[in-house]
Amino acid sequence: MIPPARVIYSTIFFVLVLTLIVLTKPALFFDKDGQVRPFGITTEEAPTATPIPLGAAVVLAAIGSMLIFGTIDVIYAAAATRGGGGGY
Repeated sequence: MIPPARVIYSTIFFVLVLTLIVLTKPALFFDKDGQVRPFGITTEEAPTATPIPLGAAVVLAAIGSMLIFGTIDVIYAAAATRGGGGGY
């Protein structure tokens, strides 16, 4: 059984977003050495801590990609039932 197009598109988008995050290594998630920053508030014991962990960003990216492509699917399905093609 082939999954719906929205699942395929959201999975591809999710993988691309995560690849972009890992390749660019933003300072929000990675320290100067390229290691994943620990979760927490910056203190003397953990000077490189971050308030948003990489794991939470991964979960939010997965949920966001499903919401985006699910919404697009609903908009175009509604347009198709009305006989329109552009969603207007």
